[in-house]
Amino acid sequence: MVELVNKGFVKYVGVSNFSINLMERAQFHLGKVPLVCNQVGYHLNDRSIESDVLPFAKENGLTIMGYSPFGYAPGVFGMKGFPRVGSQERNVLDSIGVKYSKTAHQVALNWVLRQEGLVSIPKASNKEHIIDNLNALNWELEKEDLEQIEFNFPFGGIS
Repeated sequence: MVELVNKGFVKYVGVSNFSINLMERAQFHLGKVPLVCNQVGYHLNDRSIESDVLPFAKENGLTIMGYSPFGYAPGVFGMKGFPRVGSQERNVLDSIGVKYSKTAHQVALNWVLRQEGLVSIPKASNKEHIIDNLNALNWELEKEDLEQIEFNFPFGGIS
């Protein structure tokens, strides 16, 4: 990889789903070439990176690229997807959304993007998805809303 960077074929080096140990090993082998990004799953029901990977990335100037900001596909991965309409968690997101004239998905994406040094790659299979995702930007959740989200989607790994 270092040779590819030195020859100009690769501009930046990133990894996917790396633990702290793997990021440290990668950086060791890259030498002076900086590791700039770790792409990991991050959403309301998978906050596992908050205890180790995210703080490490912030301390070391790495960007976290969070994938699946609306949850994993439950039919494929067997984990929780985005909260279903009528569930307690969805009602929380919907009520917060009303306050800002936003959808539950926009609230969730805004929550993901609240962290400095974290970007997200939400699915956008059509123009409407792109517009919906863009409407998650340029506004901030108030402290009381963040607390409501934290209470209803507690840290604790993957669910």
